[in-house]
Amino acid sequence: TTSAAERIASLNDDRVRLIQAKDGALSIRKEQSAVVGRLMRDGGEEKHGDALAEAKRLSGEAAEEASALEAKLDEIQGDVEALLASLPNLLDDRVPDGNDDAENEEVERWGDVDALPKELGWTDDFEPRWHDDVASALNGWKAEAAVSMSGARFVALSGPVARLERAVSAYFLDLHT
Repeated sequence: TTSAAERIASLNDDRVRLIQAKDGALSIRKEQSAVVGRLMRDGGEEKHGDALAEAKRLSGEAAEEASALEAKLDEIQGDVEALLASLPNLLDDRVPDGNDDAENEEVERWGDVDALPKELGWTDDFEPRWHDDVASALNGWKAEAAVSMSGARFVALSGPVARLERAVSAYFLDLHT
């Protein structure tokens, strides 16, 4: 993660340099475009043929340079986003250090897990199932399809499971934004 942070800082330096160069190229293009306009109003090709051609050439070169620099900036932005995605989230200061899940500290509990089956009218022999088992039973969990598209540790959702995922995400955004 240190090397990723250092790489992000280096890419940011490159980004600043490229933005300055792009702005310089756009400034030249603007200046030369103004020269072209002025020469065209003052007699055009007949009166200012060579100067007009030179101003158009310089304006075009500056536009091409700005476009090339913009493409490099887009590439750097993609690299930065990929590096940022590889960085782990920072833990809250209140999170205790521990070696595994057994050392987790329960801070808050909502609802009574043991009373849930009775509240919902389920039988005493009810066994909770893992979310991926439920989604697979609904034919909405397609791990094999996701592996062929994105690689390991991804899953493709479909049908009502995908709609549920979108609804939960929308609810979360509505609640927290």
